[in-house]
Amino acid sequence: MRTLALDCGGTGLKAIVLDAAAEPLCERVRVRTPYPCPPERLVAELVELAAATGTPYNRVSVGLPGAVRRGVVLATPHYVTETGPHTPARPDLVEAWTDFDVRAAVEAALGAPTRAVNDAELAGLAVIEGSGFEVVLTLGTGLGCALFDEGRLLPKVELSLAPFRKGQTYDEQLGNHVRKRIGADHWSRRVRRGRRRAPAGAALGPLLPGRRRRETPPSTSARTSRWSPTQSACAAGSRSGTARLRAPDGAGRVPGGQALVRRDPRLGRTSARTLTR
Repeated sequence: MRTLALDCGGTGLKAIVLDAAAEPLCERVRVRTPYPCPPERLVAELVELAAATGTPYNRVSVGLPGAVRRGVVLATPHYVTETGPHTPARPDLVEAWTDFDVRAAVEAALGAPTRAVNDAELAGLAVIEGSGFEVVLTLGTGLGCALFDEGRLLPKVELSLAPFRKGQTYDEQLGNHVRKRIGADHWSRRVRRGRRRAPAGAALGPLLPGRRRRETPPSTSARTSRWSPTQSACAAGSRSGTARLRAPDGAGRVPGGQALVRRDPRLGRTSARTLTR
């Protein structure tokens, strides 16, 4: 079984083909995300990316920012803008993207069974252990969040649009554009502050106390999902931060990367991970 993994980011579109053991069968292909980006333009770009891999595949995995349910985009933050992330939205693009069935469109264009989910949820499936309550935070163009309970994806908590500080949202304060402007050290301190203040209530409360935790490498015995070979390429799209992602062995690989893992001693198991770059 060969999977074409597509990562639709705010600044770049990426593609790679992986085999059943999560080994890459080609080099990752990347192009800049075009703007303005109505649905039909994004799908056309993904078709070109798939062809550029030069590698056959049997199925397709798509991760894109925003709220995605059953392959349908309920809302997306970047593709509705005129010139890209953190610029004003266009009403016609908001209307075009709302309730757009991206799974069906990509499946029809590429002629292979397709699944489409939020990009942070897709990245999370690559690194979770499938045991206990796990939180995955991704840092790239903006902040992504995914929650899992015993390996099952929970309803989405959209932290990116929640108020953080100085009247701005998490996306506006923690995105890659901010890291470039204020520098990695200052940005990293801000990320740690944001991790403590994440407004997810009881769900995140036990995972985000004020005291620091020891950072440990990811487990290499993670339980993988049915679609785990598709996840690593999608997670590889995140660009910000001080570390890069490496999915656990058997759950997909991103060469040259690593994952930040926060371990909650009260739970006695890995409870949250922050994936960057």
